[in-house]
Amino acid sequence: MPELKTSSPPVGASKCQLPRNGLALRKGKGTFWHLHLARPVNTSLDEEPAVNTSLAVEDSLWSPGPQMWCKQAGSAIDAIRINAVTREVRDGRALLIKRRRLAAGPLVQTANLFFRAARHPVFVWADARAWQRWEVNSFNLLHSTQYCAFPAGARTVCADILPGHSLAEHFVQGTFDPAMLDAAGLELRRAHRLHSAFFGGPWSHGDPNLANFLFSAQDKHARLIDFEVVHQQRLPAMTRHLEDVLSFLQDLLGCAHQGTWLESAQRFLDAYGCDRTLREALRDRLLLPKGIPGVWWWIRTNYVPLRSIRTRLERLRETLA
Repeated sequence: MPELKTSSPPVGASKCQLPRNGLALRKGKGTFWHLHLARPVNTSLDEEPAVNTSLAVEDSLWSPGPQMWCKQAGSAIDAIRINAVTREVRDGRALLIKRRRLAAGPLVQTANLFFRAARHPVFVWADARAWQRWEVNSFNLLHSTQYCAFPAGARTVCADILPGHSLAEHFVQGTFDPAMLDAAGLELRRAHRLHSAFFGGPWSHGDPNLANFLFSAQDKHARLIDFEVVHQQRLPAMTRHLEDVLSFLQDLLGCAHQGTWLESAQRFLDAYGCDRTLREALRDRLLLPKGIPGVWWWIRTNYVPLRSIRTRLERLRETLA
């Protein structure tokens, strides 16, 4: 991993926006392992012209005032920094060191309140030791054949540096290849077949967006990273897996070019191996909600114009019928 972030990215941050300095600390919705370049918002979607915060009246989730307030609230969530991440070499071993900040408590509460308001069934661990156990266990569950993570003290996780660049970086740098979607789909399916003691059944990620898949060109393999966000324990495995698939598609919707969105989504779903039951359940979820849940969709898809979101979702729903 050639680049390294030095502080944790924001919970809910949008990796496809370009800050003034051209860089974004990003994992997305709460997990934060590496630094990648951010790209400008893709506003040339489908047939619609580019718009910014003042959307057409018929596309508004509600009146402009509350809509702007919710975007500002989303930006405030983006500013949250729960963990600090650095790189260290210990006994000749290069590691990423992830430390839970001492003042993270109120930030975690804010993130969890936002998730509940958005009806997004995930949470961020409030207890540092519980977070530490989950991070270490998830990393080792997925990668222990070659790599290792381990706790250090009460608030720190150390992990081997995984090879490759995130799918988000490949989009930014213009090196994205559709075969990476095959690798991501296969890896997510593999991960979903692993047993989790916490869930008492199949494991799930909680936020498998484009920045949380590292693709290694050498072995043509994608690896999941960042386990800060967790699904609610009460959810059945199929629901959690559906949420993971939907999270990836939301991120892809906000980053893929208009001419490749549908083909890219289909390719990922084919690689993942969606059966009929999951396809039907996914089709029911591919509807843009209103209220705060709709604002969450808007944030997850990088503030893409709502008309474009609806158009893309409807096209994908047709293919799943």
